[in-house]
Amino acid sequence: MNICERILGDMRSRIEKLSVTESAVLEKASVNHSTWYRWHKGETVPHLAALMRIDEALKELENGK
Repeated sequence: MNICERILGDMRSRIEKLSVTESAVLEKASVNHSTWYRWHKGETVPHLAALMRIDEALKELENGK
């Protein structure tokens, strides 16, 4: 498992723990769902800025914002 797979897997786990949809998090982070899907399939590699936006969206949701 490479680092991208680990990061994406961790993000997916955080989403599941929050009981929100991936779409809701991705919309909040301005990331297209098809892009997320391609990352998980290994077709493309995420940019750090996009991962940071998703992380920030998850942090906001985890803190109840």
